Amino acid sequence: MTASPSSLPTVFRRWVWRAGEAILERVRTSYLVVPSIGAVSGVFFAWLTLWFDARAVSFLVEDHAFIFRGSPDSARIVISTLTGAMITIVGCVFSLTLLSLTVASSQFGPRLIRTFMRDSTTQLAIACFLGTFSTLVTVLVGMSSSNVAHVSVTFAVAMTSISVGMLIFFVHHVASFLRVPSIIATISQRFDEIVDDLLADRELDDAAEVTQRPKALPLLVHATHSGYVQSVDHALLARVARDRRLVIRTLVRAGHHVLAGSALAECSDERDDSETAETLRDAFLIGNERTDAQDIEHPIRQLVEIALRALSPGINDPFTATACIDRLGVLVARLADKRMPRAVNRGLDQHSQLTTVGTTFEGICDLAFNQIRQAAADKPAIAIRMLETLAALDAVAGDDEAQRDVFRRHAERIRAAADGTTDERDRAEIAAAFQRAVDRPDMAAP
Repeated sequence: MTASPSSLPTVFRRWVWRAGEAILERVRTSYLVVPSIGAVSGVFFAWLTLWFDARAVSFLVEDHAFIFRGSPDSARIVISTLTGAMITIVGCVFSLTLLSLTVASSQFGPRLIRTFMRDSTTQLAIACFLGTFSTLVTVLVGMSSSNVAHVSVTFAVAMTSISVGMLIFFVHHVASFLRVPSIIATISQRFDEIVDDLLADRELDDAAEVTQRPKALPLLVHATHSGYVQSVDHALLARVARDRRLVIRTLVRAGHHVLAGSALAECSDERDDSETAETLRDAFLIGNERTDAQDIEHPIRQLVEIALRALSPGINDPFTATACIDRLGVLVARLADKRMPRAVNRGLDQHSQLTTVGTTFEGICDLAFNQIRQAAADKPAIAIRMLETLAALDAVAGDDEAQRDVFRRHAERIRAAADGTTDERDRAEIAAAFQRAVDRPDMAAP
């Protein structure tokens, strides 16, 4: 379809949003962009110091003891030696990086590799090493045989010294980052960022909750290819609804998997306008994997995956699973004061309306506890810790009966799953933990 001149600005904005979202996510999780910038910067600063050395710099050598004063031959020997040492450091850094990714993939799950690649410290460290190496090579090639590159050699030595310090810090960072508490804390921090970005406090969010199933709208917007919904441009949907006086209802949200031809949204446009459908389709960014850009469930899935791997027979690490359960309790409690309806009706004006699909508190709890409960049916310690976590959550739920009903339902299912425990002491401890989870003054035990 060829866009009319009046629609070109809208088409351009859609293209910029889609390209910007994809590029930004790739930059954040790539070992290519930041290190490449470091390498190019090293070449630039090396060229700048060589240009400065081509001017009169004798006063620098005379007045400053830290400036290199050797002969051209000694300068070339120094740079050659540092270049050889630097390429060795770069090789070690890449080996450590690949080793950390391998350990993360095998022990914590391949879906956590994105979290490791998102780490800015690792990207900056690689950029520093590549920048130093490109500086040394540029200085080595650009040195004159007759004049000593005083500033260039001094700058190269300083960069190498910084890189040695960065190597020590990088080794420490990798060793610290691969610890289970650090990984869990990183995932939790990302969860907090997503919550602050996506969910408003109850008293600040005045959007109406959709409690009844609405009637179907005439125009369906279908996906052109299969994949995961990575983000939804609600601003574009609201603008289209307002400008064309439409009622738009999204049928999927970020994190959902869609098949080619499945419905993404529906709207009240009865003209079967292909341009409207194409505009609404462009609001949904679909990719090959889930991302956490707008998916509040993604960090919870990562913690659940770590817990499930820890409970597998090949690893059998209940302490890691317990740490994940504790942190899942923290994340669920973080959502206790948030408004999380299944669908929200954003009335734009008297002629337009936008209804979006949301994530429910019950769905978050199901995601956090169901799979771990199923995997830990024969592990009383895990069942007890989950019941203790539900008891703590019930205590902070206050007077919210809906949330307390969710916690009670999960406690009952955990107790039922642990009924196969043969040891009487374990059964007694599970029963006591269950009682603590459901025994409230205003809630009778079954």
